[in-house]
Amino acid sequence: MTDAERDRLHEMNGRLGALEGEVKHFRQTWEHQDEKAGTRQARLYDKFEELIRGMAGLTFRVDQLAKELSELKPSVASLTGNHRENIGSKKMLAFVWTIILAGVSAVSWSAVEVVKLILGKH
Repeated sequence: MTDAERDRLHEMNGRLGALEGEVKHFRQTWEHQDEKAGTRQARLYDKFEELIRGMAGLTFRVDQLAKELSELKPSVASLTGNHRENIGSKKMLAFVWTIILAGVSAVSWSAVEVVKLILGKH
């Protein structure tokens, strides 16, 4: 083997070592990134699971509230009806009292006028 061949072999050996180092570096980087991605995926999966559990609880609560609301609807309708009836009763009572007072006032006025006529003629 000549010196030129040995130099060439030594140069190829150096390049092969550098290539091996780069491949190791890329592999380590890839493994590290893969490990980080796995950890992130696990955390993301856990967060989605937590979100799903929260949504299930929220769905259950909304269903309960809808049921309670449907149970309260007739009561509210009844109270609204009663309230309207009470308002109607009060308005009718006020109307009746107005008619009574108007009648009493008319009778009183008429009586005063009759008395004035009678006393005025005598």
